[in-house]
Amino acid sequence: MSKASRTKANHWSEVPTQPAGYLVSLFRRCLIDPDFSDAALAAELLHDHSEGLQVLRRSRVGRMMLARGLEDEVAFAAHESSYDVVVCLKEQLLQSVGPSGLAQPGAPRPR
Repeated sequence: MSKASRTKANHWSEVPTQPAGYLVSLFRRCLIDPDFSDAALAAELLHDHSEGLQVLRRSRVGRMMLARGLEDEVAFAAHESSYDVVVCLKEQLLQSVGPSGLAQPGAPRPR
């Protein structure tokens, strides 16, 4: 495997797998008898046995951010479940998503 291929492989395995594992762990909490794929189970194991900040700092994106002096932003991005709201972008506005998964009217507009 070439160095470029290894770099791509490392980037793929470090960045998307950690948040994917986090999502799997959240789904596990609210689903009854979930049947996850092997890839989802592997992502969950990586998430459960890795520190998010360290994974992000080692990833290509994290290293680029750190090189630009964005240490606080990297630390913030590694936080999980900091807020109890989920938003979606609809018609160029961020809107709160309610329990039904539908955008709720009256969400504050971005400035």
